[in-house]
Amino acid sequence: MEFNEIKKNIDEFVEDQETFSIEQCETIQKCFKLVSDDIHKMIDDENIEQNKNTYDKVLNTMLMVSSSVLNGPIDNSFSKFISSFSELIYNWNENLWKDEVFKHICLYMSRNTELRNTILETVTVIKDVEDRMRDLSSWAPPAYEVSKEYFELLLEENDEI
Repeated sequence: MEFNEIKKNIDEFVEDQETFSIEQCETIQKCFKLVSDDIHKMIDDENIEQNKNTYDKVLNTMLMVSSSVLNGPIDNSFSKFISSFSELIYNWNENLWKDEVFKHICLYMSRNTELRNTILETVTVIKDVEDRMRDLSSWAPPAYEVSKEYFELLLEENDEI
């Protein structure tokens, strides 16, 4: 996913959502700004200061978001947000911090939403199969009826022997 698409997905989610409070949305936006500033500095080959404050802010935001992934309902817009946000933090981490905690939280959130999306696709397919089976349940091909009569005739002949 490209950076502009990630930014768009995060902005759209933060503007119109009910998962997080206003304060939590501000925390997400501050974290996004912090990470995106670091990414732009990387692109411009500027020196990036790695300090405990930055680490703590991003970690606290990641824990807040991952808690919502674990405990809250995941709708399509939230799933899109999680995919974008976790990819952003994952790439930022791989280029700057190389921290295992960030890596695992990002992978957890991403895989959780991927699993959710796979389950939804599976449920949709199963519902479609069920509808088709209901439509076909009353239908029996004529050849089956003939073979049933033939089978009963064979059983009668076998009983006579």
